[in-house]
Amino acid sequence: MTSALQDRLDSYWSGRAVDYHVHQITGPRAPLDRELWSGVFDSRLPARADILDTGTGSGYLANLLAGLGHRVTGIDSSSGMIDVARASGGDASFMLGDAHAPGFDDGSVDAVVNRYLLWTLPDPLAAARAWRRVVRPGGVIIAVDATWFPGGIDPAMKVPSSDGEDAFVRTYSPETLASLPLGTASHAGEFAAVFREAGFTSVSVEVLTQVAELDRRFGVAPGHESRPHFVVTARG
Repeated sequence: MTSALQDRLDSYWSGRAVDYHVHQITGPRAPLDRELWSGVFDSRLPARADILDTGTGSGYLANLLAGLGHRVTGIDSSSGMIDVARASGGDASFMLGDAHAPGFDDGSVDAVVNRYLLWTLPDPLAAARAWRRVVRPGGVIIAVDATWFPGGIDPAMKVPSSDGEDAFVRTYSPETLASLPLGTASHAGEFAAVFREAGFTSVSVEVLTQVAELDRRFGVAPGHESRPHFVVTARG
């Protein structure tokens, strides 16, 4: 997808890339997060799967799964995120790419995965339909997200970025959120509904209570608040 909206989002995430990556891999919570996300995704994947990680960001999930023996390609439309991912030293491969239209052959991967992507997609339905095309028969989509901003974004929110701590609020303005179908979603069912509309016949949602426990023990990312996380799994 090429649009002024997507360009604006990509620009924000490029400026956020370094701080975003460092936050994920450092601190006392980091090893517990790795254990958590390894279990959430690997338990739902076939052995040694060919995986497409859409909206890979700085490559955290892609490298995590590659380290577990999967063959992983991560794509992102933010050039700054891809630069950080390529410099991360992991075993996954990375390239610029659009989550709405990944550019992969039909039936070419065993799984499509992502984490914290769906809420910020301008067209999540188009993306889900594209992911359905690229997975092989019996393949799986595994998407983790949360209802981040059901009441909108606090204008005083500060998030570290090379473009200034107010870059998030400037980028995700009320007008921007109104253009993101899941940007102000209030429950996990809205995310699951996208996959059902995209033609998946088996869609399940599981709340990840472990995240809330880690948030309680260690706090959350700067500018954020603890929100219920869930994993949507879709097949068929």
